[in-house]
Amino acid sequence: MNATILPAGINGRGAEFFSNGDENLALYQREFLSVENFPPYLRNKFVSFFKMNPAADNAYEKMVGKDLNSKIYKCISCMFAIFDNTPDVDEKGGLVPEFVECHKRGVCSFEGEGCLARVDNSAKLSPAQQRVLPLIHLSNREIADKLCLSVFTIQTHIQSIQKVTGKRNKKELIMHFSGFNLN
Repeated sequence: MNATILPAGINGRGAEFFSNGDENLALYQREFLSVENFPPYLRNKFVSFFKMNPAADNAYEKMVGKDLNSKIYKCISCMFAIFDNTPDVDEKGGLVPEFVECHKRGVCSFEGEGCLARVDNSAKLSPAQQRVLPLIHLSNREIADKLCLSVFTIQTHIQSIQKVTGKRNKKELIMHFSGFNLN
């Protein structure tokens, strides 16, 4: 018997997008949904995201055309493909992109537009800081819980990351890391 364990904590308006082989899905309100079956709430999240990020929208249109389902499908492949138990639609209703490792990295002409670019300062960060950076969009408490560290240690790592990157606050750091408008 095959059992699927659903992640705890994804409820209400939260959603997790991911790729499963050749299929892109959403876990939303305890259901697995294909792009074609997304409810208006999820579909509108992508429409808003495309409007707020015209470079990404343009990249997806060049890759797959203007069909909304095709653009959403491509966006999930490039920015949300990892099933990581962290909601890609947060409690405030915002999309939270994630770094997706792709076989086209380094050769894709849309790298950094249709996906999250590699952080150029990562070589200057310590291994501990590099573990904190991909979680920067979470609260300090959530990062601490995920990494089994104290909140004070996380605060110190974030301050050090800010010094290396020249960013003044956590919001600037999130924007630098993602390269996208997350609001």
